[in-house]
Amino acid sequence: MTDFNIGIPTQIAFGPGSLSRFASVCEEHAWNKALVIASASMSQRDFAAAFLDRLPLEVQLWTNVESNPRVGTVDACVAEYRAQGIDVVIGIGGGSAMDQAKATAVGLRAGPSVTSLMRGEAPMPTTKAPLALVPTTSGTGSEASWGAILTDCERGEKGGLRGRVVSADYAFVDPSCTIDLPESITMTTGFDVLTHALETFLSKKRSPYTTMLSRRSMQSVFRYLPVLKSSPRDLGARTEMAFASTLAGINLALSSTCLPHRLQ
Repeated sequence: MTDFNIGIPTQIAFGPGSLSRFASVCEEHAWNKALVIASASMSQRDFAAAFLDRLPLEVQLWTNVESNPRVGTVDACVAEYRAQGIDVVIGIGGGSAMDQAKATAVGLRAGPSVTSLMRGEAPMPTTKAPLALVPTTSGTGSEASWGAILTDCERGEKGGLRGRVVSADYAFVDPSCTIDLPESITMTTGFDVLTHALETFLSKKRSPYTTMLSRRSMQSVFRYLPVLKSSPRDLGARTEMAFASTLAGINLALSSTCLPHRLQ
């Protein structure tokens, strides 16, 4: 058996109501100012508005969130907030918002632009701004993975930042945040979970640990995604899908993507 790693640097709070624990983390670190990255529509959802109102710190809100985050948009965000004393970056949303938050947290502490980092023109930094992620879909697993997928429009390329430094410090996986998702998003993001679980099951970099997580993730998708087709507000099924997504995200960090990711 080859050597492998167990565990990731992200502290994950999981379960319905887990989002309420974030205030105590802010107080523990004595953070004073947060940069929240969320789309305008997401920031106005009831749970998100209540969450932001309860935060015991000053909030700066960046709502220019793109479905395929552009590296130039990340650089613009970094330029606007780099000198404003941001203590923590908070990403709320699906994979795009969380990836944009990851890249922004790296950019706030890096000397070179995020564009330069993505193009390999400068080495990745070893530190980033503190980062907390709140997934609102059960699909990408970005809250646990070590990548931030970005688009370089000037070069017509899709790439990103990768490595342990990109990972979140905290993730708050609260399945109740997904309860109102439309059926189309629930189903397509659920297939994303299956893709990640399958490819990490097949990956040449898999280990007995990641294989175990892949099996558990796939089992949840096969059993509970059909439940959400007929009962979209079933919190138990939502919780199982959120768990499956996070397990697959952990696997993306510990093993790797492979052909099913491209086929998807």
